[in-house]
Amino acid sequence: MILNCDDLEKTYIELKEKGVNLAPPRIAEWGGLEVTMKCY
Repeated sequence: MILNCDDLEKTYIELKEKGVNLAPPRIAEWGGLEVTMKCY
């Protein structure tokens, strides 16, 4: 699943503060930033 947002860094911080289990943002093979989310 792919989700888009306007500001990945800001969204990452907001989600982490809410307890969402995320890996830190990283540069993807295609050159953009991405974050991996674990869903249970």
